[in-house]
Amino acid sequence: MHVKYRCPVKGHIRIPIHFGIPTDFIRYEFEVNELDQLTHISAIIPVPDKSMWPTVRTSNDAGVSLAINITSPFFEVARRDLRAAEGMLALFGIESIDTENVEESWLPDSPEEKRELELYSFTRGKAHRPVSEWPFTPFDLIARAFLSAHRGRDIETALSFFRKGRADVIESRFIEAVFDFLFMIESLYAKGKFKSTQVEHEYLASDELQSIIKAAVQDDVLKRNIAGDERIKRAYLHDYHGKTPSQITKHMVDLRGFLHHHSKNRKDIWHPDDHVRFGADAYFLQQLCFAVGFRLLEPVMFAPEFVKKYQELAQQDASSKAVASKEG
Repeated sequence: MHVKYRCPVKGHIRIPIHFGIPTDFIRYEFEVNELDQLTHISAIIPVPDKSMWPTVRTSNDAGVSLAINITSPFFEVARRDLRAAEGMLALFGIESIDTENVEESWLPDSPEEKRELELYSFTRGKAHRPVSEWPFTPFDLIARAFLSAHRGRDIETALSFFRKGRADVIESRFIEAVFDFLFMIESLYAKGKFKSTQVEHEYLASDELQSIIKAAVQDDVLKRNIAGDERIKRAYLHDYHGKTPSQITKHMVDLRGFLHHHSKNRKDIWHPDDHVRFGADAYFLQQLCFAVGFRLLEPVMFAPEFVKKYQELAQQDASSKAVASKEG
């Protein structure tokens, strides 16, 4: 039995020929499109141990018909080598070898293995909600953003950090999201300080920030966000669950310092593609910065004068449409 991990490739690489490349443990195969552009790289690994094969069982959980046990054997070994090759090939046009949105398939070596196999393939990935299922946004929110835009110039930079961070979260670029959100908090609450001890002191001295941290870590939206990935959920339980605002503040400052420095000699140093490691941080900081952003936004966009102006415009629009309807 073999398992195959098929990874999408982004970049500007065309190869005139290609064939399988065997190594001591993994065999690599390559796919191109009609223009010879490299589109996928697959890592194929032998899995003789049946306990590592995927299994499918009837589920006892309400609303779930099947319980699928996926072990993805030796995937982390393949990921490390794929990342190493990705780094080397970056000098020749590779942008990424995507080891998150991977198609995993199982290749029996005999009819007997085929009969015993319970799951042949599946694809990792993040499904996006169809537009038809999106909730409607009240138009008065859109309108008042433009009515108050001239007054919102002073808060635009901070809100742009949130905007960029949220876009990164949607695309699972959690490291970039953490940077964006931390810059938003630093811009608003660090008072120009940059040393870790000074930044932590300023954060702890802000009653507003501490109260927002306390509320954010208890928010149901955050709990739903982290529940989708068991790795992120474990990190959340370790770093945030049951922690006080001051403990979370220290974690935020430590995270800031950890990500701002890098040393190849440190064993636990972060990898620029290991986004899942920082998923819990990104989701928490997104919740925190959403609350911070709303506090900035509320006195501007929800000012009585802009609410009144929108109501006047809405009444004028309704009157114009009523007249047009009668004339029609």
